[in-house]
Amino acid sequence: MIEVTLYSRKDCHLCEVALQNLEELQAIIPHHLTVIDVDGDTKLRNLFGFNVPVVQVGPYKLSAPIEKRDIEISLRAVQHSKEQEAKLDVAIKEGRLQIPVNWSKSDGFSLWLSRHYLALFNILIFVYVGIPFLAPVLMKVGITAPAQVIYHAYSYVCHQFAFRSFFLFGEQIAYPRAEAGVSGLV
Repeated sequence: MIEVTLYSRKDCHLCEVALQNLEELQAIIPHHLTVIDVDGDTKLRNLFGFNVPVVQVGPYKLSAPIEKRDIEISLRAVQHSKEQEAKLDVAIKEGRLQIPVNWSKSDGFSLWLSRHYLALFNILIFVYVGIPFLAPVLMKVGITAPAQVIYHAYSYVCHQFAFRSFFLFGEQIAYPRAEAGVSGLV
């Protein structure tokens, strides 16, 4: 149903003509009419002043003087718009209409990243934390070159003090500072 609002005031001849035109058009184009007296509300009185009648038909606003054909054109425009929206909704629901979207490779990558960023972050953290555990395992197995590369790469972010480290294949898992043989350090 089309919503129509008529802003008017008492003893206004143009308002009465606009109301009569809207009532006559009711039979041709059904609509729900709301009549608002602007003198009953201070804000509306200040907003409209003496510029009444004003007819609001959907997104269209008609100001005095209002012709019957102007109201009819506005009503038909809103009616047509509603019919088109209904047809589009039905077509989309039935799958007869699909809105094409052009994706670039960067759009596809952004979508993939937005769906997988947490897994990617967790994998990177797991690799960063897991590689230092791989170095002693490689040393134990006898593959020393990759183990030395790992030790060297992590030497920039790791202290590598024996008394502050865990030993996977040592005689014990940790060594106290006294046994580390580091003297003169606080």
